[in-house]
Amino acid sequence: MVGPSSWTRSGTSTPRCRPSCSTSSGEYSRVGGKSTLKVDVRVIAATNQDLDRAVAGGRFREDLYYRINVIQIVVPPLRERTEEIPFLISYFIERHSRLFRREGFTVPPDVMEVLTKHNYPGNVREVENLVKRMIVLGDPSLASAALAPRKLESLAAGPPRKLPVPSPSLKDVARQAARSAEREAIAKVLEDTRWNRVKAAKLLRISYRALLYKIKDVGLDRSRPESPSPN
Repeated sequence: MVGPSSWTRSGTSTPRCRPSCSTSSGEYSRVGGKSTLKVDVRVIAATNQDLDRAVAGGRFREDLYYRINVIQIVVPPLRERTEEIPFLISYFIERHSRLFRREGFTVPPDVMEVLTKHNYPGNVREVENLVKRMIVLGDPSLASAALAPRKLESLAAGPPRKLPVPSPSLKDVARQAARSAEREAIAKVLEDTRWNRVKAAKLLRISYRALLYKIKDVGLDRSRPESPSPN
């Protein structure tokens, strides 16, 4: 289906919708052109809106709706398919542990149980961000801490409690983790090559000058003598 950005409140289509007639007929004409051109395209569109109601309310063109509504796949929210949560968590752990060089990262069974029981209003993106935060900070227990406040909100009002200290943003955490992983990778290659910067640059697949900059940027041993620059 088509997302809300492709139509206006008045029910008229935006320029993004106008090629729809060519997708059904397979032909179109350029503005000012005299010949008919052929086109072979398939449209895959998505929306989180109820287009049946939008059509009934005149907020979405009915003819456009029936042009594109050939095969409709309804994907229910994650809270209605909780059996998929463990597989998603395992997938994101494998993906991001490799990305952030945290191979071997695992989630204890009690934490997995907490993750599985959560309803995830943010759907799959919320699962991914939660797993990413655990891997970057190297602490699986963060999942329980991150989901606990939502459980407490549903309980009867209790004694006042202190506001939690704001945690660093995920972007800052990811940047710090990437910098740390980069530093470890550069240091290992330099040690393996006995600090031969020319060989290290080739192994790291970066230029010699870029390596010198990164050595200085990540704060590695500056007392080492510089290797001769390549010709």
